[in-house]
Amino acid sequence: MQVLKKLRNDWKEIRIKTDDCVIINFDTKVDRNSATYSLSNEDENFFEWMSRDPKRVDLVDLHSTKILCKYKESGKIKKEFSTTVHMDKTVVEFKLRLRDYISVYTSNDFDDENYFIDLEFLNEEIDFTKFK
Repeated sequence: MQVLKKLRNDWKEIRIKTDDCVIINFDTKVDRNSATYSLSNEDENFFEWMSRDPKRVDLVDLHSTKILCKYKESGKIKKEFSTTVHMDKTVVEFKLRLRDYISVYTSNDFDDENYFIDLEFLNEEIDFTKFK
């Protein structure tokens, strides 16, 4: 949270209309027994994760979504920003469409490598009272 606050205060904010963002299904299969696999599945507990067998191939579905946002000025695409989140595509798309814009923070140098897409809204509960 401290890093996010620092970025919001110190870096330049670019607001991109959510209509200029594309949501792409990026689901994959990961070997649960590989050294690079981390405990990410809610159905899996710590003891199952610790007792994995590195010699066995045990593929797990991993829900991922790629978000691609196009920053436009005067109708022309100036820059594209993308990130991948470990959430179901439908959930990401629904939560994104509830918003008017998405914030991207760039360093003052505005190079191609240093940017942060603020996705805190994906962790928020949906307020269903808005739909009554």
